[in-house]
Amino acid sequence: MKLKIVSPSRELLNQEIDHVLLPGELGQMDILSGHTSMTALLCDGVIRYFHAGSEKEIKIEKGLAEVKGNEVLVLTS
Repeated sequence: MKLKIVSPSRELLNQEIDHVLLPGELGQMDILSGHTSMTALLCDGVIRYFHAGSEKEIKIEKGLAEVKGNEVLVLTS
């Protein structure tokens, strides 16, 4: 699936991944390929994403995540 992380000034990430952990306002969310469509508020924290056995992370401030089809879009400040 594709993960896109966008801030008002630039695109921070646009990459194929296996799954992602998002810092949701109601707790951590693990998004896998084929996840049902949803929109969620994110709190300050770390997005962890996984691909081919490696783990990477990006720190974010509050934001919004949209899961639709096989794409996760994160809008953050």
